[in-house]
Amino acid sequence: DVRMDFPRAAGSTYVMAWEVNGRPLQAAATRTSVRLLNKPLTFTMASGLEIGWAQGNTWRAVYSPDFELVQGDQAGGMQVEQVDPYRFVIDITDLITRGEENTISLLHRGEVMDLKKAFPDMNPTVELSDGPPAVSGGLEEEQFSADRVMLQPPASVDVGEVASVADGGGITVSLPGLDVQIDSRFSWEGGGFNELSAEGRPSGQEQWSVRTDIADDAARVVGVARDYRVERIVRFVDDHLAVEDHLANTTDRDIGLAFANHVRPIGSEVQQAYLGGNPDPAVMSLTGYENPTVFVQGTEAGCGVVALDDVYRMQATMYWQDGTGIRSDVFALPAGGEYTVEWAVYPTSRPDYFDFINLLRGDMGVNFTIPGQFEFGLRSAAAMDADDLRAQLQERGVSIFSTGTWSNPGGDPPYYHGAQSLEATELQRTFAEASDRVHEVAPDVKTLIYIHTFINLDENTPELYPDSLVTNEDGTPYINPGYTDRIGIPFYYCYMTLDNSYFDAMKRLVDVCLDDDEIGADGIYWDEVEMISPKRTYDRWDGHSAQLDDEHRIERKFGNPHLLSLDAKVALVDYIRGKGGMLIGNSCPPTRTMQYLRFPRFAETAAE
Repeated sequence: DVRMDFPRAAGSTYVMAWEVNGRPLQAAATRTSVRLLNKPLTFTMASGLEIGWAQGNTWRAVYSPDFELVQGDQAGGMQVEQVDPYRFVIDITDLITRGEENTISLLHRGEVMDLKKAFPDMNPTVELSDGPPAVSGGLEEEQFSADRVMLQPPASVDVGEVASVADGGGITVSLPGLDVQIDSRFSWEGGGFNELSAEGRPSGQEQWSVRTDIADDAARVVGVARDYRVERIVRFVDDHLAVEDHLANTTDRDIGLAFANHVRPIGSEVQQAYLGGNPDPAVMSLTGYENPTVFVQGTEAGCGVVALDDVYRMQATMYWQDGTGIRSDVFALPAGGEYTVEWAVYPTSRPDYFDFINLLRGDMGVNFTIPGQFEFGLRSAAAMDADDLRAQLQERGVSIFSTGTWSNPGGDPPYYHGAQSLEATELQRTFAEASDRVHEVAPDVKTLIYIHTFINLDENTPELYPDSLVTNEDGTPYINPGYTDRIGIPFYYCYMTLDNSYFDAMKRLVDVCLDDDEIGADGIYWDEVEMISPKRTYDRWDGHSAQLDDEHRIERKFGNPHLLSLDAKVALVDYIRGKGGMLIGNSCPPTRTMQYLRFPRFAETAAE
């Protein structure tokens, strides 16, 4: 039994990293062989939050003053009622060597996470059982190869030879050692789901009817429900199936329409499944807009599915439940509205996830040349000796030199962010001097100025940009609590649209950064292009996102800030490029629209 000593129920966190004989102890050995024996891999708190017991080899522990509170009503929203949150029964049979000395290691991550006080007396005990093993054996450790990831030609197949569309509208893929059926489901208000099935008659509400017409290189499937119509086009495109599901609301009201595309192995041994690129067999679901894929790995072949259109990618949940799939739990259609969901199926003749990914990279055109070495620190160039600056740039091979955040140490305010940067005249002068100095000593080096299009630190943000505020459910402006407490000034979040005031302010900021009579830099470093703390705003609807109740009716509509700002982001990229500016971004593109703009980015990560 384990807990973090705390005076009240306060949730939980990943804090125990386990190894057995130097090998990481995960909650599952494979997708079909689970180590955690006394409870499911995920649990739901009374608040409705569903989370997992383990992440890799790091296991979760609850905050609690004893070994009872979290299971009772007094824990409130932190209650875990259905399972024992304290006790872990884990099968490690396949990780030990019988007749020899075995070592179980526990790394206490509380030291790193400043949670040491939650374990005042750390004397763990481990009970061992003689019971029969439940785990049949784990996977061999994957061997990394740069050639495999980047250079190895993908092992594609002729999709026309291995895939077919069934009369029920679903898809069957038959590969050596791996047969899968891909079924689709679409919710109906007041009940369950209407299906397009790969086998048998499609199930659904009484009014649900399916008609399929199949030709040599394409198939057309039409499903008609009480409130909507689904028209599916499946095209056989060399090495993959391209699927378009055109959804049409046939009513005069907004409707909820959750949907899923489910990959179900049929009588085949599944070696591994990747959710959004994550092979951890204990991960049951995740959202990962940058990698909206699932991949099933058999003994001799594999099969991947990818969400393609902007809305599907932004709403996608990748999951494992008797197979894998990609679903949206929040999709909605306006009265009389229509939308086309796009996705694709990629069979591979090798059981290699990177065959699938490299086929996608080629088809999406995401491989392009990086324009040189990027480095922060431009601001310091204003005060540097010319020879020292030249030597630094040459020694490090810098081609692109950028400022970081608009920090103002000792000043008021201590930081400028977003449109507020227009007021930072002293910093603008410093940046101009730094850019000029670099141009003097290293004319080939490009200078970039930092911008952020979500965060705004002006205390008058609600009055300045009332049409652009990310808002809470109660209509109040969202303020990031962590940043606000740490920095001491309110961190408001805004979003751009083509017709709101914040977009106009961001264009003015670009002018300040790039115009010769202002800072005169060569380009823009756009921080957190696709990163924003609040995932929803309640001041306007994006036309496709809604909280649905248990019967799939709309409870409340909301806007996804990325979808709301998408057209304005594209316009701002065009505006920067139209002024001759270079552009580098932070964060991977979560939508196809942004991906097709093809400007270099890096992904911000955190080290353990």
